[in-house]
Amino acid sequence: MGAAADKNNVILVRADGTALTFSTFLGSSGLETAFGVEVDANDNVFVVGVTQSSAFPTTGNALQKDLQGPSDMFLMKFDGAATLQVSTLFGGNREDEPFRMAIDRQGSVYVVGTTGSTGIRPVDAVQPANGGGRDLFLLKVSNALDTVQMFTYLGGAADDTGLSMALDANGRIILSGRAISTDLLTTGNARQKTLAGGTDAILAVIDTSGSMHGLPEQVAKAVVLEALRTAHSEKRRCYLYAY
Repeated sequence: MGAAADKNNVILVRADGTALTFSTFLGSSGLETAFGVEVDANDNVFVVGVTQSSAFPTTGNALQKDLQGPSDMFLMKFDGAATLQVSTLFGGNREDEPFRMAIDRQGSVYVVGTTGSTGIRPVDAVQPANGGGRDLFLLKVSNALDTVQMFTYLGGAADDTGLSMALDANGRIILSGRAISTDLLTTGNARQKTLAGGTDAILAVIDTSGSMHGLPEQVAKAVVLEALRTAHSEKRRCYLYAY
């Protein structure tokens, strides 16, 4: 299975190793480029890319049917017989560009890329708003492409891009990319906390295992304990204010 682009449209091709079993164009009058294709455990095929077409073909069950900015991400799902199940757009008021996708054991679809859009509704977000310029984004949607399960920005005041991702067995998402922002969010255990050059690499791990779910008091205790642990390991003072 592979996806590529000609001057305007995406080409989706499937072969069984000895013969071509499926080949089609995907797109409309504008520019389309595919960046990823994945197959889930049920032989469904998912394609992710970017479109500038105002009339990009979407299905009735699409999350988003109309182009919101100069370019939006598209996501398409085909069944094992190459029948289109879902075609949807996703994006905001500026350019949105995906670079990599992955599928977890439950069938949820993840996409990482870069966006200049502001106002995309955050869901279970690490960073709920665009930090400025272009930010790395992470999107998680259901296997049916009908529910946003997670959307978060990750970036600072300049341009930051997500280029690759991987999923581990413990429900963590490992993201990599490049950063120009000097104010990018880093953690207490970061290997490098400040930008060292004009452009640095990004490595981020997001835990979706549910280990931080629970009552507000339980989550607050976990956060305080982690802050104390970090302060102790770095031999720094830690102040606790109770309300």
